[in-house]
Amino acid sequence: MIRSRRDFLKSSVCTLTTSLAVPLAATTLPTIAQPGTTASTAFSGSDAEETTAFEANFGPDRVLRLLNVHTGERYEGPFWSQGRFVSAGLDQINYLLRDYRIGESLPIDPLVVDFMHVVYAQLDTAEPIQILSGYRSPETNAKLAKNSGNVARNSLHMKGQAIDFRVPGHSANKLRKLAVATRRGGVGYYRESDFIHIDTGAFRQWGTGKS
Repeated sequence: MIRSRRDFLKSSVCTLTTSLAVPLAATTLPTIAQPGTTASTAFSGSDAEETTAFEANFGPDRVLRLLNVHTGERYEGPFWSQGRFVSAGLDQINYLLRDYRIGESLPIDPLVVDFMHVVYAQLDTAEPIQILSGYRSPETNAKLAKNSGNVARNSLHMKGQAIDFRVPGHSANKLRKLAVATRRGGVGYYRESDFIHIDTGAFRQWGTGKS
């Protein structure tokens, strides 16, 4: 039984990498530093050193504002909190990023959600991320690939590992640069349509091509 704040913090450090709410094949995500975070109110007292240690290991909540441009549906809330993914938040994100054409959903890779957040967190904006494409069923992807040369027949969208998005007030080229700098996965840049594609495949980038 944890009887003190100090014991809690020591225990938290030891269990951080094993307490993810969603299994990720032992992958540990980096903490994204954000200004203006506040101390946890779970305990009373003024031990600044222990508060800093707590926040350094768990980090602030990771919050997304999303708008599905096809359905008008919105989501705003955390998908990561206190060192773990938030299942309820991910469930809502999975639904918002479903294949709206046939109403089919698939769990979106939490790592691609976090990839999107890394880009978004570096923007000084309250505008929501405009989602253009998340999960695509094989049926939908085949139809889109037949009608457009910009859709890959083996797209990672079919595995829930890719997202196409834009953010109002920020150019796709700016988003591209931020995404490429992370080297977390694939980054596609669609200048004419003003959006980027990100995925959790191997790191690669392209200026225009297949999403």
